[in-house]
Amino acid sequence: MLYPSIRLVSLAGSIAGVALFLAGCGQNAAGTSAKPTASAAGKPVKSDKPVAAGALSAPDEIGSLRKSADQTVATDLLKQIQGGTKATKMIAVSYEDGTDKSHTVLVYGGVGEVPPGSTDDQLKSMLGSGTMVGSKVGEAQTVDPGAAGGAAKCAPIPSNDGLKYVNCGWINGKTALVMTFTGFDAATPQTMVPAIVAAIAP
Repeated sequence: MLYPSIRLVSLAGSIAGVALFLAGCGQNAAGTSAKPTASAAGKPVKSDKPVAAGALSAPDEIGSLRKSADQTVATDLLKQIQGGTKATKMIAVSYEDGTDKSHTVLVYGGVGEVPPGSTDDQLKSMLGSGTMVGSKVGEAQTVDPGAAGGAAKCAPIPSNDGLKYVNCGWINGKTALVMTFTGFDAATPQTMVPAIVAAIAP
């Protein structure tokens, strides 16, 4: 099975490999404010939790997505990530589609230094994160990142468990996110990336 919950250590290593959390993550984050975020329909959905300045947001809703009641996978993943870095600006959160709870999205990433190399190389590493060791990533497709700017790609992840998986990566400067979609067809995640990035990225 591909789902990241069984590959937390490898997943954390993959994220560390793209260095989302190195120097520059120790900025003063004392100021907080509730941050409006964009839904898939383009309307802001305000999170009821304060967001540290320069940090990432985790709104309760993003379009048709709702924050999952069970955040075990995301919480365990975040602990693994934070255990290997001194950075504080990290996020991992699970969402499910309000119209079909078998459709889920695990979003994780952070703000920090990124490694040398082209954006394509960075996205390639990100698209492979969370997969089983030796798993092949399907052909990556360039995706519109939306108003947040930067660059984004999505790629299907072959599996043997009958479920559909798509990994999408987004990077802009020192901020990067990986989105693991479960149960969606290959095309739908590409249309959801702009709204997710706009809602979560600073």
